[in-house]
Amino acid sequence: QIILVFVLGFMLLSGAFVAHNVQEQDDNLARESRQAAAGLAHTLAVSSRSWVLANDVAGLQEVVDAVQRYPGLRYAMVISPSGRVMAHTDPSKVGLFLSDPLSQALLNAATPAFTLNDSAAGIDLAAAIQAGNRPVAWARVALGRDGIQADLRQIRVHGALFVFASTVLALLAALYIAQRLGQRVGGLVHVAEEVGEGHLDVRATVSGRHDEIDTLAESFNRMLTSLADNAQALQTASAYSKRLIEANLDPLWVITPDGRITDLNQAAERVTGRSRDVLIGSLFAEAFTEPDRARDLCEQVMREGIAQDYPLQVADAAGHHPYVRNNAPLLRGPDEAVIDVLVAARD
Repeated sequence: QIILVFVLGFMLLSGAFVAHNVQEQDDNLARESRQAAAGLAHTLAVSSRSWVLANDVAGLQEVVDAVQRYPGLRYAMVISPSGRVMAHTDPSKVGLFLSDPLSQALLNAATPAFTLNDSAAGIDLAAAIQAGNRPVAWARVALGRDGIQADLRQIRVHGALFVFASTVLALLAALYIAQRLGQRVGGLVHVAEEVGEGHLDVRATVSGRHDEIDTLAESFNRMLTSLADNAQALQTASAYSKRLIEANLDPLWVITPDGRITDLNQAAERVTGRSRDVLIGSLFAEAFTEPDRARDLCEQVMREGIAQDYPLQVADAAGHHPYVRNNAPLLRGPDEAVIDVLVAARD
């Protein structure tokens, strides 16, 4: 997720930057093209004015021919108010009349400059050749934008390469960050797995960078220290309780609610004549001569919560059958759920 967000974010950011730059360059080049066309048309109009007033077609053609090598020029012409071509960069068109809608709109225009067409392909613009306040002819030029489009294509290619290179760099940076982060988080996961296996002596490595992962590792280590201390205290308490149980001269059994023995003391081993290994996991009722009455004891405890002075006859391994009176309370957890039954017997 870190890699994906990092790379996509950087790619979108760099892509937006390149798109904005291309659009800005497109606007600048189009503006420069319009300014160049307007300047050329105005220059042609000024240069042609005296020749138009003198009705010197030859001199007018020389003026038009002089701009033939202007970069991007498609054509240049001088048009009379009636639409007749007085001079043209293509001499074969001199004397013809322009009848297309754009040209007709130009002939009816009353402004000093008139834009006939302005598109991505080119710009067609005319400037009035005036005598006093009235136009006596029009100087019309058309500039193509093939060079501009080629420049924009090159800018787009360079922009795409920039986006690709920046995305690759962002990917490498994200992989590096994710790897470093993954290694440090992986260290915490490994420690957690070790703790899950019971190794409370392990500790997370603190890098010394004092960042969030170090803070987490330090908190983790404090938690592990508390767990180790609690485990030690619990072990000590358990050992103490075990010694107290073993010191009791009366037989003690710990059995599950379904009647299986989970723990007992040495006195219980002696009275049954069976070892701890044999008794652990066996049924409590099988340790007595009347298994049904032993099961009744378990049911009474589960039903009433306690049984007192309940007589049973032990079936020991040597054939002796001593009578014992049993007291059995329930052992409950913090949520009052039944955990085990403690059975204390006395001869």
